[in-house]
Amino acid sequence: MDSRIYREVWALLDRLQPPEAPLESWEKAPAEWVTDADLAIEASLSPRLEAILPGSRVVGEESSAGEAPAVRISADPTWLVDPIDGTANFVSGGGPYATMVALVTGGRAAGAWTVEWRTGDRLGCWPGLGVFVNGSRLERKPDRLSRRGVLSRRFLPEAAAARLESEISGSFEIVGNSGCAATDYRSLLLGEVDFLLYERTLPWDHAPGVAMVQSLGGFAIFGDGSPWRPASEPGLVVSFSHEWARSALAARAAALAAG
Repeated sequence: MDSRIYREVWALLDRLQPPEAPLESWEKAPAEWVTDADLAIEASLSPRLEAILPGSRVVGEESSAGEAPAVRISADPTWLVDPIDGTANFVSGGGPYATMVALVTGGRAAGAWTVEWRTGDRLGCWPGLGVFVNGSRLERKPDRLSRRGVLSRRFLPEAAAARLESEISGSFEIVGNSGCAATDYRSLLLGEVDFLLYERTLPWDHAPGVAMVQSLGGFAIFGDGSPWRPASEPGLVVSFSHEWARSALAARAAALAAG
């Protein structure tokens, strides 16, 4: 695909004003926040992304609320937009939050762009170009030395989450997720953690990070053992080690089966 698209999306994001404290915020579901800034960013980006790639369509987190995401993601080029990833952090005034964009074609995330607003970190990837962090190319996948992993407990039953953490903590130090997927994926790409394990897998939360991890030879596997695709399936593990990814999935399955 034309690398012009990669540069033009960055130019678009460069013109985006960093979101300030929200004027309005509300819960679209229990503990699921949305703000006026989410809506404004998504509305601003959507027509401009479609103009960059004529014939494409945008599936945004807020415009897709209440729908099955996979229904709207076709084989045609589709932009996935998470206007503010980590909205709860944004609302509370603490913790990281980001804007994320991914381009999905043929059922695969091809390009990715993330801007972490608190740190200013910019991560992206494009076929044939590689993965970039703040303009510098990552030449290789990280060495797996930290023996740390991110476990998102939020959408697991409490008993299952406790069993899963107990099982995995025998081999790894467990790190709570930051509440911002962009930040968690950056930690994995930079070798600060060795795996990410999530229960909820909405595609706009994971497509950008998965695209970058796969570009460096990593793995993203759903709870049923199938490779990641832009869908919402229960359970997702992402790692640069296939062995560790499978072990994490096995521990999840055992924890859920225990009831």
